[in-house]
Amino acid sequence: MRKTNTIKKAVIVALLMASTVLQAQVSTLAGGSSGYVDATGSAAKFNNPEEMAIDANGNVYVADKYNHRIRKITPAGVVSTFVGTGTASGFGSAGGFADGAGLTVAQFNRPTGMAIDGGNLYVADQGNQRIRKIVIATRVVSTVAGVSGFGNFGDLVDGAGLTVAKFNKPTGIAIDGGNLYVADLDNHRIRKVVLATGVVSTLAGSGTTGFAGGGFADGAGTAVAKFKKPIGIVADGSGNLYVADQGNNRIRKIVLATGVVSTVAGTSTLNPNGGFADGAGLTVARFALPSGITIDGGNLYVADKNNQRIRKIVIATGVVSTVAGSGMMGSNNGPIASATFFRPRSILVNNNTFYLSDEDDKVRKIVLCPIIAAPTAVAQTFCGAKTVADLIANAGTGNTAEWYLSATGGTVLSSTSALITTTYYVVAKNAAGCLSATRTAVAITAYGTAYVAASPQTFCGSASPTIAALTVTINPANTEVWYAALTGGSALASTFALSTSNYYLSAINTATGCENATRIPVVITVNTVDTSVTQAGTDLIANLSGATYQWLDCDNNYGVISGATSKTYNTTATGKYAVGVTLNNCTDTSSCYNVTHTVGVEDQTLLNKLSVYPNPTTGNVMLNLGNGAGDVNIIITDITGKTIVAAQTINNHIVSIDLNHLNKGVYFLQLRKGNEMSVQKIIKQ
Repeated sequence: MRKTNTIKKAVIVALLMASTVLQAQVSTLAGGSSGYVDATGSAAKFNNPEEMAIDANGNVYVADKYNHRIRKITPAGVVSTFVGTGTASGFGSAGGFADGAGLTVAQFNRPTGMAIDGGNLYVADQGNQRIRKIVIATRVVSTVAGVSGFGNFGDLVDGAGLTVAKFNKPTGIAIDGGNLYVADLDNHRIRKVVLATGVVSTLAGSGTTGFAGGGFADGAGTAVAKFKKPIGIVADGSGNLYVADQGNNRIRKIVLATGVVSTVAGTSTLNPNGGFADGAGLTVARFALPSGITIDGGNLYVADKNNQRIRKIVIATGVVSTVAGSGMMGSNNGPIASATFFRPRSILVNNNTFYLSDEDDKVRKIVLCPIIAAPTAVAQTFCGAKTVADLIANAGTGNTAEWYLSATGGTVLSSTSALITTTYYVVAKNAAGCLSATRTAVAITAYGTAYVAASPQTFCGSASPTIAALTVTINPANTEVWYAALTGGSALASTFALSTSNYYLSAINTATGCENATRIPVVITVNTVDTSVTQAGTDLIANLSGATYQWLDCDNNYGVISGATSKTYNTTATGKYAVGVTLNNCTDTSSCYNVTHTVGVEDQTLLNKLSVYPNPTTGNVMLNLGNGAGDVNIIITDITGKTIVAAQTINNHIVSIDLNHLNKGVYFLQLRKGNEMSVQKIIKQ
């Protein structure tokens, strides 16, 4: 375990004890379930994370025991593999052993202990019975000390690190000056490695080695003192080591200068798994398999594994108290009093943050929290579909607001949660994740969206449609509002002329005056019909293709000309004509076009001889053909071409024709003489 700066640790303790500290918050830095996945936060997976170390940049290095790798976690929770090529395997599986490049060659076998000293990491490689070194800058792995026995079984041998010395499950490690200290689990001893030479010696511990060995005794280091499965170790920088003596359920102290061992806290118990009690260290306090240990200068912090708690020991008095954990097994985050842990294995401290490894394959974080004032907020009223993101509260400088539906407990609301009319509760949260002690109640009135709907609509341009022509489905208590844009702009007047475009529909709740926050796009199509006509002599041609047509007689009150339903109309008489054009169920009528019929010279002569009077007429009409007209055939037709009157003059130059029986309207007088023809329009009134 890394020795941290004593002054910084003293500050942490002062904060933890002072009145300015309200509580600590427990969260998960990384890890979600057992396995091997490099990812961020809960998406990452570990397989029994053990001891940790932290560098000057806040990166946490984790001994990932059964993945046989060293993992790295950034302050943002991004997990990557730092060194090790071992297979991702389960409990009891073997990794491998190889020095070299960290990600391509180096192998570990159940790494457990971790310490950092400047630019190097040191690892207790338990399954390989060795102490390994990692150069952080290059990730190159080498062996500092330890010679594996047959089948990787450990042993107790002091001497040269790379040729003689042996360990038996080295587990916890700590650095003090130029020496590395190892909690040698199944040798039940504390070993010392001189980093400059690799020479290994026994600092403290005596008695039988092996899984069932060990014992308990204070006194001279190698002559009297006994440990039982020492697992965690930390140096105080003042000449002392502190050991989590797991098998004895005690916290032990070793004076480096003499090797003398004493007990700091923990009492004997008939239960080998220990017990739980806060109080005086040597007479009352109890632990249950204490595993990890760290120091803050004046206090020790212990990962009390089977009590599911983080314990604190005041070194000067030995008094033990509980810092975090309810005693229930679990992974609940939140305030330290209610947070739960799952057999916490290791603990380290950096600045104002504790890091713990849990046996449910998570790395947890405890952040010390100053007092944060409760947010201030006033009652708020909202119109339309609003969400929690629209709520307003003053959480204080550098803090954010989190909203709940209850004064205590519950789950923080997502920013996308739809607002309802009720009382909401807001808490202030700082950048470290600390919350204000109380939540502020805020009355929220949320008027829902006024119901309105509309389908795409089509209009004929000839109808000159306006906003007033649009149809919607709407609650009678609401009023529709139309816009030309999805956002912004002014409401359109009911007389606004429509064109083919998207229009945007909203609604206002008449009772509250609330307008919907979101506008509905509605496709409006205004079909226009091209009624322009090209005149080619006496022929009229509608310019629009693919439509239906009906030619009209403008002089006869736009009467329908029978059979004239083609795109082109070949007129037969002088007059004014228009066309009705239908396309996409829309009909529009063109302007009237003047057509004048002229014929050959002889016919022109015949026409010059003709006079028709009175015209218009209410009864008879007189025809003066002029002298010498000869025999002339006279035909009168209606506008459909139906013959109404047929007669012949024989050398009569004045003819009277009775039209009294005809309806009012336009008729056509045709004079035919041989191949000559003249047409004159007659109007009956």
